[in-house]
Amino acid sequence: MPGVDEEQFQNEFKNLARLQHRNIVRLVGYCHHIQEVPAMYEGKLVLAEKIHRALCLEYMSNGSLEKYISDECDKYDWHTGYGIIKGICQGLKYLHTKLKPPIYHLDLKPANILLDENMVPRIADFGISRLFGDERTRATKSTLGTQGYLPPEYIRNYLISSKFDIFSLGVVIIKIMAGRAGYYRSAEMSSHEFTNFVQENWTNRLHETSSLMKAYSKQVKICIEIGLSCVQEDRHKRPTVKNIVDRLNETETECTYAYKKFDVQENSGGLTPDYFMNNGRPVSEVPLNNDASPSKQARTAWQYPTDMTAQQELGERQAASLPDGIYEPPRQISEGFPESGGTTRVKLRFVDVEGPKDPLYTGCPVQWLNGENAKVVIFENDKQITQGNLSKLKIEILAVHADFFTERGQADFTKEEFNKQIHMYNENESVLTTVNLKNGEACIGSFFFTESYRKKLRLTARVERQDLAVRVQEAITDPFVIKDHRSALNGKRYPPSKEEAVHHLENISLKGKRCNDLADKNITTVKRLMRHYHRDKSGLQKLTGMKDEDWSTMVTHATTCDPGVEIYSYGVAEENCELLFNDFYDLVGVLTNGDYVPVSHLDQFQQLKMKSWKMSAFKKLEEREKSGVLIPDYLMMNGCPVRTVPLNNDAGPSVQAKRTSQYPNDIAAQHEFGDRHSLIGFSLAEVLSNNDAGDSKQEQTVHQGHGQPDASITQANILNDQGSLSAQPTPLHNFL
Repeated sequence: MPGVDEEQFQNEFKNLARLQHRNIVRLVGYCHHIQEVPAMYEGKLVLAEKIHRALCLEYMSNGSLEKYISDECDKYDWHTGYGIIKGICQGLKYLHTKLKPPIYHLDLKPANILLDENMVPRIADFGISRLFGDERTRATKSTLGTQGYLPPEYIRNYLISSKFDIFSLGVVIIKIMAGRAGYYRSAEMSSHEFTNFVQENWTNRLHETSSLMKAYSKQVKICIEIGLSCVQEDRHKRPTVKNIVDRLNETETECTYAYKKFDVQENSGGLTPDYFMNNGRPVSEVPLNNDASPSKQARTAWQYPTDMTAQQELGERQAASLPDGIYEPPRQISEGFPESGGTTRVKLRFVDVEGPKDPLYTGCPVQWLNGENAKVVIFENDKQITQGNLSKLKIEILAVHADFFTERGQADFTKEEFNKQIHMYNENESVLTTVNLKNGEACIGSFFFTESYRKKLRLTARVERQDLAVRVQEAITDPFVIKDHRSALNGKRYPPSKEEAVHHLENISLKGKRCNDLADKNITTVKRLMRHYHRDKSGLQKLTGMKDEDWSTMVTHATTCDPGVEIYSYGVAEENCELLFNDFYDLVGVLTNGDYVPVSHLDQFQQLKMKSWKMSAFKKLEEREKSGVLIPDYLMMNGCPVRTVPLNNDAGPSVQAKRTSQYPNDIAAQHEFGDRHSLIGFSLAEVLSNNDAGDSKQEQTVHQGHGQPDASITQANILNDQGSLSAQPTPLHNFL
């Protein structure tokens, strides 16, 4: 995600991670990597952080809505166009009314609406969205949205409310129905004229492509009226997204009724239906055309042939008058489909799997015991249904409470009882994913849970349509629980990076009290936590309220984090030395007269002496941090500190180190090297004077006070304070 700062990225990630709706693009994965690269800072060579971030979203094979909007509006039929409008509205309703706090998208436009293989819309790009609590309207002077989709109250006064998205939605709806050029014509016409203009254009197309022109023509009119009402200048006159969805639902009811009553005259020469099945009963919806039909239209039950052959003949006679795709020959299904009791013969099953793993973890794709993706299949009498409408149903995958089905059994429950057991059931917001059966089966793609749940749940597959005359029994898996897990989605890694949020550590939850208490002390990242840890370990444990076991686990995880190469110094003038701290404020060594001694080479007395200075050092580092001048004094290169910028502390040593000694990488060699050089009794000035005298040997022999040679120190190329390379030997000085 180039060009996106940390705040924008965190907004996008946090917003996407909590969303779970069929019309919202789904977050599949997340990657965050920090790379250190050389860079110049104020004329000095330093290591800078280069951040690589990526959000992995589910693939939308049909791209964005932008490429389907044209002036001719001929890239989709009305059924598809209406489905896109309805889906966008449902997604927006979820953001505005089903989340607490609600999310305002603030950049709703065709380019941010993606279409899957079935042309189902998914709202995407939440990079500038805002979370709003009880306060409904806010003012901001930050730049938001896209020109052409911004409401007038924002352009004039920078006001943001839910009606911001409603205005953008209106622009999108109008462009879907009238194209880009048609949208601009709306400003030249009255609402009535523009409605008639759009309705006439779609009516001409419907006449060519649909036998339900009259029914859909009214739906076109309602949709364009909704679009125009959304772009009213006065935001108070714009409808809410809930009002919009309710009105669209009303048009669907009318279209369904009209669909049953399609124009009899369009079916000339054939026998038209006399009745339509409603909840298992035939109801007369059109004038009876049969001479043999009863004079009084049945409102309850009409005698239907019990003989299967007679049923088949009747079905074939009626099918001759129906449009293609409407009629399906009668299927011999078991006696009724009782809502309770009895035997349900049509059912869904999960196949080729042994069930989901237990436990499942938030943010992680659901894994099945056999390691493969699950498949859902529809059966009748234990035989897969491969033809007909039942073989092409849309299936929803949800979670249900496990206890109910453990007590009652899988077959002995009604549809209403089942719906009450859906986990966080509220309309369709609890749907984890959907699949379309093809030849009676479908593979379930990747999906995951966003919140943990301590009680047992089961996965279930059910038919999306709730108005089927046939009772299709739901598929149920074995029970499982959902636990919090800082996966790649939540940024948990071993080791974590130092700029990651503190709740990515073990035993610290994003919504928990520990995280909130730490945030109150401005401990929001791993780096800040580690700095506090080295200043006051017991105080930090008390702040988190962790018991020893949890505390140890968290600290173990945090200490795997790499502090980087930045080194900060604190000068102790009376000892003519510098204490060197890493980016976590952990003491790593001492620099005296230009010679570096790692903290591991200090004896117990020396370390105790360091402890008495550390509190003053912490205070000085905090002052530099608060004043914004906490710039690394050294970079740790191959185990040695290398000067980067001039010292910032006033208490620095009188003789500033220009070079450091090459320190062995091998542990045994380090101990031998340190022990050997702790006895050396010469000054840095003597070494420098010898070098200035022209000693250019590749190896320089260092003598002890007895005059006997001790060892040879190979010269090393190291960075000097100008950032260039130097080849000066710098033996360790006897510390303290």
